Amino acid sequence: MSRSVPVTVLLEMRSSGVQRPLKIIKDDGTHYDVTASRYVGHRAAKSSGSGECWLCRIESQIIPLYYSTFSGRWWMDG
Repeated sequence: MSRSVPVTVLLEMRSSGVQRPLKIIKDDGTHYDVTASRYVGHRAAKSSGSGECWLCRIESQIIPLYYSTFSGRWWMDG
């Protein structure tokens, strides 16, 4: 099992309520541009727990990004 990595997410919020992640920033300041994303619903994470999941294309890789509606936090599997 991997560990969860908390991240900051810059996102676009449309008037329709649709959210689109644009950039992911780790606590060490490393940032990644999200070139494409797709919301896939509530999913279990490999690290721990579950949350709303977006599959994000980052540097030609597909990375799951999670959001907890309970805690209001974003994370990735580490």
